[in-house]
Amino acid sequence: MRLIFDSEAFKGIALRASKEEITEEGIPIDFKVHAREGIMFGAKEERKIFLSANIISSLEHIRHFILEKKNPGVIIISDRPYLHANELMNKILLNKIIRPHNIIFLGQHIYAKAERTFITQNRFHSFPMREISIEGHMEVSESVMSIAKKWSDCFILVDSTCLDSSVAKTNWAGGLTLRELIFFVQRFKRLHNFKASELVIPPAAKKIAVKLLVEMYR
Repeated sequence: MRLIFDSEAFKGIALRASKEEITEEGIPIDFKVHAREGIMFGAKEERKIFLSANIISSLEHIRHFILEKKNPGVIIISDRPYLHANELMNKILLNKIIRPHNIIFLGQHIYAKAERTFITQNRFHSFPMREISIEGHMEVSESVMSIAKKWSDCFILVDSTCLDSSVAKTNWAGGLTLRELIFFVQRFKRLHNFKASELVIPPAAKKIAVKLLVEMYR
């Protein structure tokens, strides 16, 4: 599995993750670490994890991911849906990069009124924090996987803003704990069509980044 980082600030994190031996599930880890400038995409069949500091870079990664794919989809785990003008999901929808019903929003708890209305009126697959707290993590993960398994290829985007302020002090309160996020990651990576993922996180959050990268490995 390729681990591709987008700036020199992530080099230490990427190398540290590559030194881990196994995931919590006992999967042997064999990361092939590359700087983004050196190699962005390898063999088509090889799974990839992108390590980025800014979610806007995800647009380029998703654009390339969908090439020659019949029915690709994206699971986005974040604190908000990024539907404002010039934001990630707004651009993906406006440019018809991914079909609307092949997008799953998970973990959101910060909305503008227009965003909430747009998601509801267009019947997007959305599993916000409120639903996770009511229905439970296993129930929600099963619902997400039942939708995603119908796609030809699955891209999992993990934005660390989804984490609660008790985990990352600069984040908003009301988000996921690190253990809850790891639970979802461990579940979703079992999807047969899981081909690529991305972790968006500040380089300063080294220990959190390493832990998530290790558990995103498949």
